[in-house]
Amino acid sequence: MKKPGTLLMNTAAAVSAMRKPSTLLMLTAAAAMGALTTPAAAWQGSSSSVEGSWTGRFTDGPAPSAEIRVTIWDQRDGWNSGFEIDATMARDILAQARENDGAVDFRLDREAGSIRFEGRVRDGRGLGEFTFTEDPAYRSAMRELGLRRLDDDEVFAAAMLDIGPGAVEELARLGFASLDFGDVVSAAVFDVDAAFVTEMEGVGLRDLDLDELVSLRVFELDAEFVREARSLGLGPLDHDDLVAMKVHDLTAETIQSALELGLGELDFDDLVAMQVHGITDDFVADAESLGFGRLDLDDVMSIKIHGITPDYLRSIRSFGYELEDLDDALSFRIHGVTADWLRELRDAGFEDLEADEVLRMRIHGFDDILRKRRRVGV
Repeated sequence: MKKPGTLLMNTAAAVSAMRKPSTLLMLTAAAAMGALTTPAAAWQGSSSSVEGSWTGRFTDGPAPSAEIRVTIWDQRDGWNSGFEIDATMARDILAQARENDGAVDFRLDREAGSIRFEGRVRDGRGLGEFTFTEDPAYRSAMRELGLRRLDDDEVFAAAMLDIGPGAVEELARLGFASLDFGDVVSAAVFDVDAAFVTEMEGVGLRDLDLDELVSLRVFELDAEFVREARSLGLGPLDHDDLVAMKVHDLTAETIQSALELGLGELDFDDLVAMQVHGITDDFVADAESLGFGRLDLDDVMSIKIHGITPDYLRSIRSFGYELEDLDDALSFRIHGVTADWLRELRDAGFEDLEADEVLRMRIHGFDDILRKRRRVGV
């Protein structure tokens, strides 16, 4: 199932394509290009066709390359999909262009059907029109494998991605039965094949479902990454742990930096949380400068999450509340005690209140009473 070419889809578009495979509005994937053939050899008698335009960028030289983008518009909207073609096909197209004053005519054959491209290529730029002609036997062959009611968009996507009965049968052999078309697209786009399943089993990741395997591909987790992760002394790491490490850039370097901060004994979840919330050595130094004494990870996380900053402490201390204890500062911050609210209290005649009295008034809604008093002039 592995295709030549470069995947041109970013992660966000990939997830969208996985979730909505029948709408090709965001589907951009590398397609393996077949041998260059002449349109006269195309088979006849297909059941449906799709037409659209194409553009391309071509690079000549010892290793020629090309990127093709196809676009279709209908009465409601449009979609486009991009892919790269292999060096052999790019070389043949460029040769055609040189021999025919820029005119080119080439075809891509797939199990789902044939895509014929006509147009011109000059100065490394190409444009023209294409026609996709469906193989009349394709839908029935896929139906026999459990993929029923494929619509026209899905059939054309299958042609672009080279998805045929063989791909579905391979997934079934790997233990993935009763798949819908979106599952098959995900496996094709992210190269979830027998080789990848074997690779993951070799590092202890067995019995993963298709979505889990796809997520490993999305975040570029391979056997080497798994081995390195497990060498860091973080215990037995499962699929979710490994994805979290990759997503939040938890590496040997970031782990060592975290351990050197002196925030106590840290487990895997602590290390991930520090990455998520940006607990760096600079932030820890700033937190310790607030004057609350020795801090552990929970203290530092609370300061980060609730926004205890020097500016906030100065604004509260200007009203006489020193907040030398972190718990007191957190209570003020969590319950929304601000300089503006303290000014309201003072203007309403409430002065010299203790910190716990301020909190009680804030928690029990006495501020609403104060506002009512001010409105009626009491």
